[in-house]
Amino acid sequence: MVLPSAKAITDTIPDLTRLTQSGDWLRLPSGKVIWVEMQGSDGVSDQDGFDSLGLESVGRRKNPLHCVSHKFAGVVRKDVKTLPHQGSTKAFASLDNLVAWLPKDSLMKHHQPPISTKSDSKRVAEESQNVKIKRAYLLAAYRAEDNDFHVLICNRPTYDSTAILFTIEVSGLPDSSNVSRRDYCKLVTARCAFISQLGNIACGNTFIFRDAGLPVSVGGSLFFDIHHAGQIHGRKGLHPKSAWEIHPVTYFKWLN
Repeated sequence: MVLPSAKAITDTIPDLTRLTQSGDWLRLPSGKVIWVEMQGSDGVSDQDGFDSLGLESVGRRKNPLHCVSHKFAGVVRKDVKTLPHQGSTKAFASLDNLVAWLPKDSLMKHHQPPISTKSDSKRVAEESQNVKIKRAYLLAAYRAEDNDFHVLICNRPTYDSTAILFTIEVSGLPDSSNVSRRDYCKLVTARCAFISQLGNIACGNTFIFRDAGLPVSVGGSLFFDIHHAGQIHGRKGLHPKSAWEIHPVTYFKWLN
């Protein structure tokens, strides 16, 4: 499967990244029509976005591949973010079940030994697990400078203060020489599946489906984002309470 280039892609949906208004109606390939909010990168603070200042941002902006390719252009925990865990997969019927099963953030933030943010940092024992959620609802998607698609999923179709939000990341791709052909194909297939509905989102743009979350089934390797643990993260009022993620995503399926 070949990934489309940022310039050559022909979307099956309107090019939402060129919208200048706050939103528009979106017709999915399935024929379903929904309203989507669109937020660009202009005027968005790092605290309100998925990015943060420091080593990671500097590293991304020095990388000539950031925002213009499908290759991962980040620095912090690069290996863990792009190389799937080699192990079995534990399936969960819902996001509620997964979140209840995960170790508490308070324990992970003070993990011993500490979780390193170095590029070649390894997975700790608690992260050494692949998981799959049979059904969740995609509420927002954002393209970061490292070429990851940051995706917020929810345990219900519409969000309120009692709902559970969770981050999954359709990671930028590693060098094919650093990963098995089988795992590389999984990463590419998941990325293609994501793009098939929302297009190759331009860097810095966010799509928000606040009133009608899109049902999805997702899977991949567990990841604790120690780099952002304890910080506000998310997008435009949608802030997960946990720093746990599925990263990288190796399985992505739209359910309608």
